[in-house]
Amino acid sequence: MNEADKYDYDAIYKAAEGLLCMRRFKEALSLYELVVKAWPNHAGAWHGLAICLERTGKESESKAAYERALLLHLKDGNARALLWGGWAAMKLGRFDEAYRLIKQSIELDPAYPYAWHSIAVAARKIGKISEAEQAMDKYREMVREKPYDKRECEGARMIREALESTDEETMRAIMIAAKDASC
Repeated sequence: MNEADKYDYDAIYKAAEGLLCMRRFKEALSLYELVVKAWPNHAGAWHGLAICLERTGKESESKAAYERALLLHLKDGNARALLWGGWAAMKLGRFDEAYRLIKQSIELDPAYPYAWHSIAVAARKIGKISEAEQAMDKYREMVREKPYDKRECEGARMIREALESTDEETMRAIMIAAKDASC
């Protein structure tokens, strides 16, 4: 059996994202590593891997993963890819590029609240304080109208959904990584 066919990588990716939401970086790291090994062109998996590497103190590996994520996000080019590409650029210290990418994301999808939060952060990084404050006001207004789930609980839900939708071997791999995760 080919390594890329060994598991249900959609379920593993969803579980990794859930663990990331729960701030379980070490556990998520092992799942993201499985996904990028099987799917080396998966922008989201590289981005999640970069965050986990950063949060577990592996700075140089994190930067390389952010570079890979940025390249892949730019290839995707849709609103979410541009948003996450902006965050990858920001993590790499490329604040003008981050600002430009997030602005493009908002032009494509102005209804996504997190994009407004993101542009507020990027604008502040490049000294556009008034724009940052306006964007944050827009974000807060949008979230008041339609609140988000608590991130940790969203993560637990994602893990449950991944486990409920997959085969036993994939379920075992997820459970080994997520053994202590709870909401």
